[in-house]
Amino acid sequence: MIFNTGETSEELKAKYNPEGSVLRNAQFRMLEMLVYLDGVCKKIGVNYSIDCGNVLGAVRHGGFIPWDDDADIALEYKDWEKLTAYLEKNPHPQFVVQTHKTDPGYYGAWSVLRDLKSEYIKDDPRHKKRKLRGLQVDLFPYEKNIMEFPYRVVNKLQYFNARFFEVSHPFVANVVYSLIFKILVPILRFVSKMKGDNKYYMHSYGASWRDKIPENVFFPFKNIEFEGVVLKGPADPEGYCEAVYKNYMDLPPALHRNDHEASYRVWF
Repeated sequence: MIFNTGETSEELKAKYNPEGSVLRNAQFRMLEMLVYLDGVCKKIGVNYSIDCGNVLGAVRHGGFIPWDDDADIALEYKDWEKLTAYLEKNPHPQFVVQTHKTDPGYYGAWSVLRDLKSEYIKDDPRHKKRKLRGLQVDLFPYEKNIMEFPYRVVNKLQYFNARFFEVSHPFVANVVYSLIFKILVPILRFVSKMKGDNKYYMHSYGASWRDKIPENVFFPFKNIEFEGVVLKGPADPEGYCEAVYKNYMDLPPALHRNDHEASYRVWF
């Protein structure tokens, strides 16, 4: 395949993730994590879909975007709660869930599955305060009925907490985090059931993405091939990519192909 930049799939692989490279080894490790999560979700009866750039990668590249170094899954909020609770109570020897409960230095609005035999190396004080810093699969809760203005308010509060308190004033950060997610967000979730738009799925309160995924595009999840493995994906993968990425078959300029600003090491 020749992309809009004139590059071929083979050239991209040779440039970014050739077999045996650190990035390719990292991608294989994250694939192991996705397969593990697929098995757990089947075992406990929850539905999930690969998410974000992994859907784009599946559609455009048949797997990981060549330069991508993380993985994501999406779940309806109730299933996200169930999966996160199961992972907290039943830790895998190598893949462990990161929440504020399991890692007090983590203040995210979603949970993360972390690998204990790898490490992101990142010059970020917040990252360095976290106990778990391995390769990751983000576990994103999604909901319908999200109200956009309160969604932006919660995002701003999250940003303010991260910017001013997480590193230098952890006690204050804990208080603010609790106020947001134990009081404010449950109230908003209750009100949203009556006032929000139920035609779309969005990331739950606390995330910074405002993509609106039509319900028939997002759900029900269905099988999708990813790196030669059958996982779960959105109901309409191409429609999902169009809703989130617009001209999704076009490659971005080379300077914008990895915004994670991290290096990593993987051991076996």
